[in-house]
Amino acid sequence: MRHFFCLLLLSVWLSLPLAAQREQDFASRYMSLYGGSADLTCTTISPLMMEKMMKLDRLDGNDSLRQVLAQLRSIRVVTGRRTAEAEDLLKKSRELALANHKRYKLYAEADEKSIFVRTRGKVTVEIVLMLKAGGTFVLTDLTGNMTRSFIEELTKLRIQEN
Repeated sequence: MRHFFCLLLLSVWLSLPLAAQREQDFASRYMSLYGGSADLTCTTISPLMMEKMMKLDRLDGNDSLRQVLAQLRSIRVVTGRRTAEAEDLLKKSRELALANHKRYKLYAEADEKSIFVRTRGKVTVEIVLMLKAGGTFVLTDLTGNMTRSFIEELTKLRIQEN
């Protein structure tokens, strides 16, 4: 009986990471809702690509960028190709985040830009930036285990061009 109970606990404990991996991020949810009806593209930088980026020689000496990248698991960028749809796509993205107010909290907002965050305890697990720039809709979704100061550090970065 004791072995059965231990086995049951172990199977529940091992299934938790699998449930977290099946969890849908904001960008994939947005694409499933509106990707068929609008001219949207979604570009993903996967965890494997993030690992490869961390190994780049160009990051040597750029500790700020390395610290930021180390906290990211993936990046998804959703863009709308038609400028006529940009306003509507921005409105829909904002409405989706607000409709999921238990999951996403408004972090900052200005003009036609909004940042929503999803946290677990004190760790930020997702940052969603939605904006209209130059008549184009852009939604950027960052996932990972990010510290509280992550957004501030991200805005301070200066990427050196060679």
